Amino acid sequence: MPWWLPVLTIVGTTCWLTADEIAMAIRERCAARRRARHEPVDAWIIELDGEDIGLLVQPVVTDMFWKRFVVVGEDPRLFDNTLWEQCRFRYRHAWSGRRAEHAFCGGLRPTRDAPHVSMRGLC
Repeated sequence: MPWWLPVLTIVGTTCWLTADEIAMAIRERCAARRRARHEPVDAWIIELDGEDIGLLVQPVVTDMFWKRFVVVGEDPRLFDNTLWEQCRFRYRHAWSGRRAEHAFCGGLRPTRDAPHVSMRGLC
């Protein structure tokens, strides 16, 4: 929708509006469009050999390019250090379906007691 359409809609009404009210309507419309562009979910599906086995949720930025995620799932392969070290997992965004081809983990590896993993390349 063009930016000027809300102005025409407002001006086309039977009541008189001030310039401030028109400007506020335009700002609200622009803010709504910005909110609509943002992804509502920041979760990643963990795949192993084409099978969905878990999720990465609750991202926290820990360093310039690193995020710490909570690993959610009951599959024991999620807590296998060898699979994490070999970068065997693939990641797909839960909302958009976009794949993170170059994502990798570093530092933390998940355990059942502390299911956190540090990831880079998930953006």
